[in-house]
Amino acid sequence: RKTLFKLLERLLIRFADLVVVVSAPIEHWYHKSYPGIRTVLVRNFPKGSRPPTKSTRLRERFAIPDSHKLFLYQGILSTNRNLELIFETFSRAPRDRELVVMGYGPSIDWAKRAAAASDNIHFCDAVPPEEVVSYAAEADIGLALVEPAVCLSHEYALTNKMLTSLVAGVP
Repeated sequence: RKTLFKLLERLLIRFADLVVVVSAPIEHWYHKSYPGIRTVLVRNFPKGSRPPTKSTRLRERFAIPDSHKLFLYQGILSTNRNLELIFETFSRAPRDRELVVMGYGPSIDWAKRAAAASDNIHFCDAVPPEEVVSYAAEADIGLALVEPAVCLSHEYALTNKMLTSLVAGVP
C-alpha cells in the first residue's frame, strides 16, 4: 500500500500547480525529491497568541493535588504514538507525577483500561477543538512523543501537540 502511494505521488505530482506543505523540512524534501515543483508552506498552528487563563478542571476532576506535576497527552490514541512507553513510564513514576490522557482513536479501550489500573494515570475523553488549548494550559508539562523511524511524516513532524503546548504556555 505504501509503495502504491509513493508510485501515485511520483506519477501525479507533476500535474499539481502547487503542493501545500506544513513545515520547512518537508518543503525541502519535496524540492529535493521533485525538482521544479512549486510549494507553499502553510503552518498548522492553533489559534491564539496568548496563553489562556489556567483553570483547574483536570485537577478537580481527577483529585490531583496542586503539589503534584500534571503531565498531559492530547491526541490520537493509536500505535506509533508511544502510548505504551508513556503508560509504562508513569506506572513506575513517583506518585506525585500524574498523567492525564485525553483523546480518541483505535486504542481508546486499551488506554481506558491502562488508566484504570494505575493511581496516577487518568483518562479523559477528547474535547472539542476550540477547547484543546485551554485544557493544555492546565498541564505543567505537555507530552508530544513521535517515533521518527516510522515514516517520513513523523521524521519531519511539527506536531500539533507541541504547537498546542507552546500556545498554551506549557513546556
